[in-house]
Amino acid sequence: MLHHTADRLRSGLRARRGLGALVAISLCFSTVPALFQRFEPGDAVGLFAPWALLLVPRFPWTATAALAPSVVCSIGITGTPGGGTAIAAWFALFVLLRAHRRPQALAIAAATVAGDLLAWRLGHDMVPFLLGQAVRLGICFCVAVVVRSADASSDHEDHRENAGSPADNLR
Repeated sequence: MLHHTADRLRSGLRARRGLGALVAISLCFSTVPALFQRFEPGDAVGLFAPWALLLVPRFPWTATAALAPSVVCSIGITGTPGGGTAIAAWFALFVLLRAHRRPQALAIAAATVAGDLLAWRLGHDMVPFLLGQAVRLGICFCVAVVVRSADASSDHEDHRENAGSPADNLR
């Protein structure tokens, strides 16, 4: 019984560590525009939106409700691509797809499209927006693949360590 509890605790901490890395990457992309150019309102949204990633495993609809309007606001209304917000949204999309939470992933994808359409409708130049989003999508996909393979290898090592334990022989 205690053996299973320790395994669950280890996997829970490992999952939070991976999400913490995704939050840190999103926050870095939010602060880069403030360091090298002027600070836009979309960048301010980008400082708060990545924290919603920590809600994805336990409260996926709450995380989606926090990220979707942030994406529409930073992309469509403010006219800035909002690097940290878009990165957080794409990370959330990949995490939700991995957890088989397709309605929430669809809501985030729809919010991104809605932000693009709103920016286009407001007369913003769409070439930098779409190129920036393609770059962000590629970055997020690569990071998600690396995090997933790291999770899979660490889970495999944990199972190998626990295979020869005396607790397994008692079952």
